[in-house]
Amino acid sequence: MEEFGGSPFDRLLTKIRRRAARVAVLGQGYIGLPISLLLARSGFEVVGYDVNERLVEGLNSGIAPYPGEPDLPELLRQGLRSGRYRPTADPDDISGADAFIIAVPTPRINGGEPNLAYLLSAVETVKRSIRGDAVVIVESTVPPGTTSGIVAKSLLRELPHRVFVAHCPERAMPGRLIRELTEASRIVGGIDEESALLAKELYSSFSRGEIITTDATTSEVVKLVENTYRDVNIALANEVARICSVLGVSAREVIELANLHPRVSLLKPGIGVGGSCLTKDPLFLANASAERGYPPELIFRARKLNEDMPKVAARQIISFLEETGGVEGALVAVLGTAYKGGVGDTRES
Repeated sequence: MEEFGGSPFDRLLTKIRRRAARVAVLGQGYIGLPISLLLARSGFEVVGYDVNERLVEGLNSGIAPYPGEPDLPELLRQGLRSGRYRPTADPDDISGADAFIIAVPTPRINGGEPNLAYLLSAVETVKRSIRGDAVVIVESTVPPGTTSGIVAKSLLRELPHRVFVAHCPERAMPGRLIRELTEASRIVGGIDEESALLAKELYSSFSRGEIITTDATTSEVVKLVENTYRDVNIALANEVARICSVLGVSAREVIELANLHPRVSLLKPGIGVGGSCLTKDPLFLANASAERGYPPELIFRARKLNEDMPKVAARQIISFLEETGGVEGALVAVLGTAYKGGVGDTRES
């Protein structure tokens, strides 16, 4: 058995560089599964843990669960064939791992408050599974201060081993997961410099994009700001569309002509915002700020405007039907139920 000397940091760094580190990924969803498979392809022994036994059964049978993701089925076949990827629903199987990646959902509740139950459950599972020095990386999107707060404090206070803790938020879009996970730049925030460097080294094994290190809270805020930026810009496009409607002009033409300006790039309006990220991340950011004394009105207003758009669209459809023969008995075709085209994801659709 190969020996790794030096400090806990040096031992883990050497293990990662030599692909001798055993990696456990908690959560085999849209992010956890592709990360597991990319790490396995890079040469690591990876255990993909999920509480969903049906999902795990399908993975062990070679069934990729997320349609519309190029390369994912082949990566799954490669991982299983090589023996480096092992899906499991048994938490005992991740015992003694050197690196733990937490990629579980953090849905919103009560109009925008974060539900951290899955995250906290995963942290407890990690605590029971650590048998020596380890690095724990939170992939999940979380409110600012979560990684250095409840996650790190729980791990560092109750474990006798040296535990490094970092936050590494994904920047990947359904439909392009593998491409963006391997090519996009990444932000890694550690509770200390060594934690960030270990996480960076692990992700460098499969990512060709630039990986920038910072502190954990900055990393959390960056992720939330990125999605808030998108949500606010979508809200502006939707607001322009509603303004154009009452003024009796074409929103499409107005936006096309306005975008001829060299410093204007309005998005296309739509019937709202879907998906699991843009519908909650702005609220995580805004609520965290409001709790500390500054309620960001623009973010709250943008989120409300986007959430109202399905109702606006429904009213327009009903108005059209009333003008052309009546609502009763009308047949309405809905082409596509995902939150955007080209994906099979119906979350917040």
